[in-house]
Amino acid sequence: QAMLPWYMATIAFAKADPTPEAALPWLRTVLSNPGLLLLLAKQMETVVHDSRLVPERYGPVVDLLADQYLSAGAVRDQDSPASTG
Repeated sequence: QAMLPWYMATIAFAKADPTPEAALPWLRTVLSNPGLLLLLAKQMETVVHDSRLVPERYGPVVDLLADQYLSAGAVRDQDSPASTG
């Protein structure tokens, strides 16, 4: 029962339309360029919450996963010397 939402999300994504061909060069460009990827990462919360990127019904799942990664220590560089200046 606890895994049912994840199962349903997997099914929904499997049935989703394919990624448009025109989007692939943009995706490859951002993912292969550390500077662009850093800019995207810095704006990720805004991109996810303030756009139509993630359908509204998936918002709670995205928030839940982000909270789990955060509480598991996935964001470790917040206090590193490089991030302080």
